[in-house]
Amino acid sequence: IRGIPTETAWDIGRKAAEALIERYAQENGEYPKALGLSVWGTSTMRTGG
Repeated sequence: IRGIPTETAWDIGRKAAEALIERYAQENGEYPKALGLSVWGTSTMRTGG
């Protein structure tokens, strides 16, 4: 069974999210009070990745 996301994809996504949050904090002087996430996995579920 293949793991989704791959370890590399997970690391890239984590770093991108951390950078986005840090940029927000630098520009606004505080961390965001809430975060939203939209996940679309239909094709991934259908094809197995």
